[in-house]
Amino acid sequence: MPGITNPGAMFLTFHQKSGAETTLHDDNITTTRTTTHTPAAAHARPTPRSHPYAPHLAYTFRSLEVQVEDEPEQGNDGELRTIWAIRNQPPRQLTRGHMISMRSSAGIVGTGRITIATNITRHWITLRLKDGGDHTQIRVPIPWANMGKLEQYAHTSAYMHLSRHPGPHRAFMHRHIFMDDSKNPYEFDLDPRELTHLAKHLEENRRLRRITERRSDPNAPYQQEE
Repeated sequence: MPGITNPGAMFLTFHQKSGAETTLHDDNITTTRTTTHTPAAAHARPTPRSHPYAPHLAYTFRSLEVQVEDEPEQGNDGELRTIWAIRNQPPRQLTRGHMISMRSSAGIVGTGRITIATNITRHWITLRLKDGGDHTQIRVPIPWANMGKLEQYAHTSAYMHLSRHPGPHRAFMHRHIFMDDSKNPYEFDLDPRELTHLAKHLEENRRLRRITERRSDPNAPYQQEE
């Protein structure tokens, strides 16, 4: 299955867990950066809970401020919603349960707690914000989101059918591995022994199944981020 096991291809690999390594394999050059989350000195780090699909249950973080584009997008599928696209890399990968404040060049434009995914495309995931007002959502590049295993599997298994729009974030779009549209540039740390179980759960999850069954126009060009 593309994006799960393909050692001959070049991938962006995201081991999405605390102290995670983000490894870029591009033109035989490998750069590894280890990010360590350090809790406030006055608070001991909570013991992580074991849950296969909900990374938001593992740790609780304080509010994060994220930089977004100056103008939001409006839902074009008949739903009333306002979508803010991430402009710069956030302090850590965003996931369900994080409380965030969104800042544009004009100041704070919204706050809320990340809840569920409302859309997944090849290069972005859109997340709903609780208490954000006006059906507020935030659109995050795949590398900057800490998706649960079921979302990772859904993205990987449906990648070639997912919408190509918008194109990769400006931070990634000129990298060699994103130039071949016939290959999935992402690889998640999924245990092959869990794939059958994940496929069953995806079949039972109507929300994610509906999202990943949306089809892309294969002849349409990228809508590149400015």
